[in-house]
Amino acid sequence: MNQTSIGGTKKKVANALAMTGLIIIFIAYMFPFIMVVINSLKQKRDIIKSPFSWLFTIKGLSFDNFVKAFNQMNFLNAFKNSLIQVVTILGLQIGGLLSGSVITETIFSIPGMGRLLVDSIAFRDYPAIQGLLMIFAMQYVLINLVVDMLYGVINPKIRYD
Repeated sequence: MNQTSIGGTKKKVANALAMTGLIIIFIAYMFPFIMVVINSLKQKRDIIKSPFSWLFTIKGLSFDNFVKAFNQMNFLNAFKNSLIQVVTILGLQIGGLLSGSVITETIFSIPGMGRLLVDSIAFRDYPAIQGLLMIFAMQYVLINLVVDMLYGVINPKIRYD
């Protein structure tokens, strides 16, 4: 066999393993968010048994028909109360991903802003440290702003004057 083809195969395997490692890291970071989504989906029983469901039975809709109609509703309409919780946790998780990138990039030697921050601290490059901390802070603030704006989209009763 040709030496270049063996080297190319090794690089492909190394790239595949690196990508697999990144996927595992992503799943580990997103695990709490996934659990919140699953918990919100389990709250469907509580929504069906809530007082507003009895309003439909008072108006003449049988409980079985209500459950059938409820199961056919759009996800956003069915889980508006649960979606606020999910969006909040998602925003916090993304903020955690930003701060966790410093540790992850340092441990796994991945080039990125987190690794640059650690290197800047090691070399006492104060302007780079200040700039990177400002970028991290602005990202966190913008993510929280988007989360707050999504509250108004999910539940129109929430208004910002």
